[in-house]
This record gives sequence, structure tokens and C-alpha cells, in this order.
Amino acid sequence: ENQLGDAVVFPNQAFRVDQVPKLLAGAALGLVPTLADDCTRYMLPVKLLEYVFLGIPAVVGRLPTIEHYFRGDQVSYFTPGDARDLADKILALLRDVHVREQQAERARRFFETFHWQKSAEDLCRIVEGADI
Repeated sequence: ENQLGDAVVFPNQAFRVDQVPKLLAGAALGLVPTLADDCTRYMLPVKLLEYVFLGIPAVVGRLPTIEHYFRGDQVSYFTPGDARDLADKILALLRDVHVREQQAERARRFFETFHWQKSAEDLCRIVEGADI
């Protein structure tokens, strides 16, 4: 029998969006349990980007767009819809703090390439007709 009551907390009250980082502080990992369908294959979940920004290692569904941006050493991929694979990836991360720390650090490098300043510059070049 699984006893998640001591490990998983669902706040029983509303909170403001600016409180989210404080609520997530100390999280061992973040979950992005997205199923595969025609819409999700093209999305890059904001939840994943928030985890990465906050330095929280993430377990995510193996979807094409996410794989385009994140390598397997930056996030822990599971097969969408496969609960056993999801559980195995969660347990593997929970068992190894060193792997979690390395994964989170590698994932944060995403923001070295994809950040607002660079995106704004790229958009201006596109609008101006220049090649990127």
C-alpha cells in the first residue's frame, strides 16, 4: 500500500502566483505527467520551464517538442501513459540526490540559449527579414 500522505502536500487554500516559488522550495523533483496526443506533442510545458528555472529536477513525458529542447541527462523521461515507467523514473530520481542535482544543473543551461533577450533579438531579425 502506498502512503503518499507524508510525502505529497496539496494546499487546502488558494495562493497567489508569486507564492509558487516559495511553495516549491525544497521539492525533491517536479512532475510533468503529460499524455501523448495531437496537441501535447507540440507543447513545451510552462510547468517544466518553471521547474528548470527553480533548479528542480523533472520527470517528464517523452514528447517530441520537449525532446527537441531537453536531452535525457537534463530531465528524466518516461513513456507517456505508462504508469509503471513514470513510477520507476520517480523512484530512480528520489533514490539518488547526486543525479537529481546534476540533472537540475544541466537543465538550467536551457536558459543560456533560450532567454527573453535572445528571443527578442531573434524575433527582431525575423521581422527585419534577416537570417538567424
